[in-house]
Amino acid sequence: MTKPGANLFLELGFPPAVRLGVMVEPPLGDPDMPSLLAALAALDRELYCVVEQDMYPCDWAKPLPIAQRTYEYFKTCGMKVTR
Repeated sequence: MTKPGANLFLELGFPPAVRLGVMVEPPLGDPDMPSLLAALAALDRELYCVVEQDMYPCDWAKPLPIAQRTYEYFKTCGMKVTR
């Protein structure tokens, strides 16, 4: 038997979860970015990431500053960033 709330994502749905703050930007939340980036660097391969902030539904002006802060944060972690 499953406890109420055990699978809150399925019970709540994505848009309401976003409105309640389920999405967070680095360095908040998990995983720990410095540890993750160190593990990726140990692979000794060329890698890339895409910075985006999916927050549907929301005001279109809200995701851009978060994506920009995430981009800047990755730069402080030593990542080579391009636009």
